[in-house]
Amino acid sequence: MMISKKWYPLLLVGLFVGGFSLADSLADVDVSFCNSISGSIAQSGVVVSGSSLSYQIWVEQSGDICYVISNRSAQDATVKLSFVDGTFTNDKWRNKACLSETDTKYFGKHVTGYDHIFTISGNQTIQKKANFKYPLGSDGIYHGCLVYSILDKGAQASWSSTNFSLLMRRAKFVDILVGNHRAASENAIVLVDFNPLSGENLSSNPKMRIYVDPTDGKYVLQFQLKNVSSMDQNLDITGIVSNFVAYNKTFAEPRILMRDETLLITKKFDDVPFYNLHTKLNISYTPLDTFGDEKPIVGHLADATNIWIIDTVFVVSIIWFILFLSIIVLLLKVLKNQKNKSKN
Repeated sequence: MMISKKWYPLLLVGLFVGGFSLADSLADVDVSFCNSISGSIAQSGVVVSGSSLSYQIWVEQSGDICYVISNRSAQDATVKLSFVDGTFTNDKWRNKACLSETDTKYFGKHVTGYDHIFTISGNQTIQKKANFKYPLGSDGIYHGCLVYSILDKGAQASWSSTNFSLLMRRAKFVDILVGNHRAASENAIVLVDFNPLSGENLSSNPKMRIYVDPTDGKYVLQFQLKNVSSMDQNLDITGIVSNFVAYNKTFAEPRILMRDETLLITKKFDDVPFYNLHTKLNISYTPLDTFGDEKPIVGHLADATNIWIIDTVFVVSIIWFILFLSIIVLLLKVLKNQKNKSKN
């Protein structure tokens, strides 16, 4: 799941309206992961980098997320803290982002044993932790967030009766590698057939769409990738378009595919030669989240798949060429027969 750009203004307005009176108190309270705080309890298998935490754990193994809350003001503060699912922004930057309080399907629901709402005294620093465990069959990489906000007395009284809060919040990112992520990465991406109603298609391969852009006469190649794995996939997608007469064109697409997401890749070629009837396409992907693995995974989606660019003009030209050769051959036979008759 990704955040659409059209919701950005509304979310910003909501955060501004709901958080204006609480901005000062939120600025005075900070939450950090334990490994980034001097003197706090270090955790095995955890790497903290800035506002992000990376954790490796096996399925059915319990783990702790340790965090430190600091109140730099002289006033007591009531903190609301949650663990929610993470995502990526739906733009070319694909930055990390956090979903709402109700989005807990892949990360938030597995985190338990923590104080959701608590009070921290002025000029106090406290350490807390949350527990998490993933069941069998959950191998993969999961993105989540620790989000927190400051409640005033009115917000505390009304919080239990509302599902959506306009409170300004801050977030820390959590990435958890569960079990054998290589198994979840292999065969994670598949090619999806195009619907016949998608539009003109010069390809006889249903997993490829090829058409001529009427604005410039260039060939456009499209294919659809779907993430069928149990985790988000950060990929480097590569492709080679080639044919039997030395034509070779490569392309690369670094993309992030969320669970169950289908992505349309579009490539335009302005130099496809006239002998393009037997054009082939190789597509592969390499997960970029290797977590120190020595040998990267390479998933092959299409090995020398024949996409058969059926160009009507080219086919008609071939037919006319064959007819022309047939006529020449016929004329030669007629001339040869006449020559033989004259000798007789």
